[in-house]
Amino acid sequence: MIEGTPVQFLPTSPGLLDEAMQHAVQIDYDGVPTWVLGAEYLLAIAVSTGRAKDRMRVPLFLESGKIDLACLTDILERHALFERWETWAQQ
Repeated sequence: MIEGTPVQFLPTSPGLLDEAMQHAVQIDYDGVPTWVLGAEYLLAIAVSTGRAKDRMRVPLFLESGKIDLACLTDILERHALFERWETWAQQ
């Protein structure tokens, strides 16, 4: 938490996290320029980690209606995560 706002810091490394950071977008948060990852990258990272708490976030993202499925599929395929995604989708 930073001044009451939940934040998460992710170390980058070559691959998915590095790419996600390269495609981060700058937003204004209470007058402070802030960089955030796109929803498609956040979903791909959740699939990558495979943790139960990340899996629980997937329906929330999908129900938001703001996920570009073509973009998500492209990311998942490039990072060899599409099969895991399909398994999650079937459950």
